[in-house]
Amino acid sequence: MNNVFFNQDFLFAEKEILNKYNLSSLNLMKSAGINSAAFIKDYFYQNSFRQVIIFCGKGNNAGDGLVIAGSLLSDNIPVKLILCYEIDLYKGDALYNLNLLLNSNSKYLEIISSINNLKFENSSNELVVDCLFGIGFKGEPDNKTNDVINLINSFKKQNVISIDIPSGLSTYNSNLTVNASHTLSMGAYKFETLFDKGKLCSGKVRLIDIGISQKIFSEFNTKNIYKIELSDYSSIKRKLTANKYSNGKVFILAGNINYPGAAILTAKASFRTGSGAVVSALPENIYSHISENIIESVKLPLAVNSNSGIKNNSENFEKIKDKILWSDCTVLGPGLGRDAETMSLIIKIIAEIPGKYIIDADALFAFNSNIKLLRNSNSELIITPHTGEFLNLTGYSKSDLDNNIYELTKSFAADNNINLLLKGSTSIFTNGKITLISNFGKENLASFGTGDILSGILASCFATLNSPEKSVINSLLIQGLSSEFLYNINQNSMIASDMLDVIPKIILELENNTFF
Repeated sequence: MNNVFFNQDFLFAEKEILNKYNLSSLNLMKSAGINSAAFIKDYFYQNSFRQVIIFCGKGNNAGDGLVIAGSLLSDNIPVKLILCYEIDLYKGDALYNLNLLLNSNSKYLEIISSINNLKFENSSNELVVDCLFGIGFKGEPDNKTNDVINLINSFKKQNVISIDIPSGLSTYNSNLTVNASHTLSMGAYKFETLFDKGKLCSGKVRLIDIGISQKIFSEFNTKNIYKIELSDYSSIKRKLTANKYSNGKVFILAGNINYPGAAILTAKASFRTGSGAVVSALPENIYSHISENIIESVKLPLAVNSNSGIKNNSENFEKIKDKILWSDCTVLGPGLGRDAETMSLIIKIIAEIPGKYIIDADALFAFNSNIKLLRNSNSELIITPHTGEFLNLTGYSKSDLDNNIYELTKSFAADNNINLLLKGSTSIFTNGKITLISNFGKENLASFGTGDILSGILASCFATLNSPEKSVINSLLIQGLSSEFLYNINQNSMIASDMLDVIPKIILELENNTFF
């Protein structure tokens, strides 16, 4: 896992690290610039750009840009350096690096000290590096800054690289920001680049080594926010002496006459992830259909009422209880429907049967006015709502969540003693103590059935790994990488069931640490 900081928290942490470890800010700037330049050089040659245009403000972000310029010039890459502020406003490390360039006399360097009436010809062949503002920027851009940002945004997105964050991004919902294809994040990831508009304008975010280890950054990561990486995967490989009951016994209560596919996808995903024994409890009116489609799973028919909901009677309850106590993990909810009697059954299960649960989809609806039942449960719970389900469950407004996703998710998990996985284009997991962020996966996941697949993967992982944190990490990696693999084949034509045949390939790559 790699550290994630909010902009202002990183500024404080970096200052404290410099003091504690007696590090040179000039050396850090040099490392940041040189390592950023290495990526920029590769991108420059791969895309056959003609020159690099670097927009510099006057702070440390500009200092990084000045080091980048020097490194590019050492490879005879033409650089047009645009100073957006008067030279006498440059100070400290930025001024030191500016003077190096001013004294270089390189024939590949052009310095422009005024942005008035600035225009570019053949802009499609220019690579732009945004070093206007760094993470110290607050509030809204002034008119001059607006003009510079709009000028940068007049280039195609694939022609723009931002250093640390896109300029103007003071929150992940800032109005006017640079629109970059790549953002090179200095030392640690910035929370603002990973969500909502910040994610859109940051493009692909890459971590740049500035000479401070992740271990040291973790000492000052007081919010305990981390981004999931490939190396965080935990092995779920079977032992040589394994039997079908030692690889994770999963029990699934899912499906409804209107949503039979959810039960099928969840069970198959559990098998594909490695579970050796999966039992599916199903409404009796879809039993025959499900039996034809998941031949590997043991099926448990349950009586239904006149609304096709599962009856909350003693016979159904005892059947379910027996299998929950047998299983290593239980999934409640995919495609279950929201019949009142079924919801009362879900509440009774959580109130009376201790176990390890994944609560997803329709099962979450049962707790919209009964969150205290989750809080008081004697079970280990992972709930997996998408944004709409989370808002219904908590009563938060969308605006509140959009503007304060970290605090609201963390406090909800802590207050209710629960493991929360909030699904989205950026997924966030928290147990109230640690927050994990995943950007794995493509937009093809925005499709019916992908949540059911995730529930099946997660149940299989939770059944064997026991740790909610490790199980969620594995699940987000497996599903996200399956999505990315299929996106490269058929982009947005993927249907959820396509993932079932890809999951084994992804797991094999992760197990062997040979991911493509």
